[in-house]
Amino acid sequence: MKQEHSQLLYEQYKLHPHAKVELVLKKGRCLKGFIMGWFKDDADEPCISKWHIVEAENRSCLGIDAFGYLAGEVISQSDIIFFRFEDQPTWSC
Repeated sequence: MKQEHSQLLYEQYKLHPHAKVELVLKKGRCLKGFIMGWFKDDADEPCISKWHIVEAENRSCLGIDAFGYLAGEVISQSDIIFFRFEDQPTWSC
């Protein structure tokens, strides 16, 4: 998924902030979870470079484990091929 598509994922997240998201990554891996946050490399750049995804059990802890580290995974925008939110019937790219 191209870097400029991060805006599309962000817009869908704003419409479905509590929905589970399913990401398909370049190497064929499928990741399911909730978006807890995102990272931007440059403050002037509107694109999001990375997404913080957690499983349901870490959602109430704000994506932080018992030791203070980020729970879940940080996924690069460039590794995402497709995404789908739980309450949407179609894939987006």
